[in-house]
Amino acid sequence: MDMAPGATIQAFADDIFLLVRAKDSNNLQLNANNALSIITKWGQEMKLTFGVAKTQAIAFTCKAARCKLYMSGHLLNFSNEIKLLGVLIDKKLKFIKHVDFIVNKVRKLYTRLITFVKPTWGIHSENIEIIYKHVIEPIVCYASSIWQSAIGYKCVKEKLLSLQRNFALRIIRGFRTVSTVACISIAQLCPLPIKIKEIADNERTRITQVSQYLPSDVTLDVPAKPGNLLHPSLRKPIKFTEEQIPTEYIINSYRIYTDGSKHSNKVGAAFVIHKPNGEKLIRKYKLHDSCSVFQAELLAISKACEWIIEHKINPTYIFFDSKSGLQ
Repeated sequence: MDMAPGATIQAFADDIFLLVRAKDSNNLQLNANNALSIITKWGQEMKLTFGVAKTQAIAFTCKAARCKLYMSGHLLNFSNEIKLLGVLIDKKLKFIKHVDFIVNKVRKLYTRLITFVKPTWGIHSENIEIIYKHVIEPIVCYASSIWQSAIGYKCVKEKLLSLQRNFALRIIRGFRTVSTVACISIAQLCPLPIKIKEIADNERTRITQVSQYLPSDVTLDVPAKPGNLLHPSLRKPIKFTEEQIPTEYIINSYRIYTDGSKHSNKVGAAFVIHKPNGEKLIRKYKLHDSCSVFQAELLAISKACEWIIEHKINPTYIFFDSKSGLQ
């Protein structure tokens, strides 16, 4: 649909987010009401009704807060914060309330966990560490590229470190007298404020394709846009068959085994070359932490093919366990 000037719309499964900007409050009010009118009219044509009572509005400036917005003839009231895709956005964009929200959410999980963990018995420390890294950290760091500016506040840092200290104590099976810095260090956990900044940088890198930690001539792998892909009917996939090859035939040829892995956000690829004379060669490669295991699998296969071409080896068999890479 054609929107009013300065209006941007983002539709989700059962929700719509509208962002309107203008140079002054009069144009802002006019553009916002026009956009709301367009959305309402589109909904009527599609036989959809928007819940005016559930519609929230937030103003990020004092002048914007004086605007009067109407939807289906009803005046919309401005809220101090709104929740969008799990993130609490306050009108001052400090995100302190969002931190309070996720801290309280994680503390409820911690309360359930300590029922089964005591200093001398209970769940093994390694299992607690797995729960922390694969459940707690993703919850806390979710959408951190949006709200990571809140880390600049001392109260936010203290809340996050206090929350992390509880899990670190359970991992090392320590007592309450152990300091925050000591228990986090002994548990070998990355302090949450630093972890949040790291994940936020990775998220921004995916969006902007620019990283302060990489040279400008290093290109980043990004998915191709749907418009640049061939139509499915025009794509020619690699045809392959599954069959048994005689062992004695393989032994007298070069064999290369490739693999890629991702564990605790550490990504790597490697391949092993078995020569007919029994000699073995190993090649290892480290990928950026933001890469996926599928990228690691493909890199190993690609590097193995480059080695074959460089040394002009024929015939050579490449063995790998990634069917997605083959497809």
